[in-house]
Amino acid sequence: MIPIDRYLDTVLKKAKLLLPHQRLEVYPYKRDRLVAIEKQGDSFIVFENGFIHEQYSDIPNDKLKKILKMVGKQEFPR
Repeated sequence: MIPIDRYLDTVLKKAKLLLPHQRLEVYPYKRDRLVAIEKQGDSFIVFENGFIHEQYSDIPNDKLKKILKMVGKQEFPR
């Protein structure tokens, strides 16, 4: 379980350790929403499946924090 105030730091650390074609999935306590990060070579794909259904492709490592922060506010508002 990841506290909401540590969500961004924890997910970024774990995403940097991913090997190509590995996936990290983050669910809230109720398990009704999902944020998944998949590594594709030097970039990432972020899947948002919950309140909003969206896919962000070819995200470079330096833009990942911005996307995860935006997605986190939408999917994990509290």
